[in-house]
Amino acid sequence: MRAFWKYDKFPFCLSGFITDTRPNGNVTVEGYRGCIFKPIAILPDDAGAELAEQLSRLQMEYETEVLALKKEYMKKSEMDNDSRFGCLAYGVIPKTIVDRLE
Repeated sequence: MRAFWKYDKFPFCLSGFITDTRPNGNVTVEGYRGCIFKPIAILPDDAGAELAEQLSRLQMEYETEVLALKKEYMKKSEMDNDSRFGCLAYGVIPKTIVDRLE
C-alpha cells in the first residue's frame, strides 16, 4: 500500500510505501526512517504508483515552467538595467535608482 501526505512544496504532497500503520491512522513509510505521517490517501500499489507518476510529471512540468519564467525575467532585467545590475529582478528597482547607482 502507498500513502500520500501533505507537503509544503509543489505538488503539495509526497508518497511512499507503508511499513507500519498506527492505531490512530498515522503511518510510517519506507525511506523516511523515524518519521510518522498522517496520510491524506492510502491507495493500493498499482493505483498509488499511477498517482505518484502523475504527480511526478506534474512536478517536472512545474519546474520547466518556473525555469522558463526565470529566464524570461533575467532577459528583461539584462535589457532594462546596466550590465553591472543585470542580476536585479525586472521592475523591482526603478531605472532612476539604477542610474543613481552608476
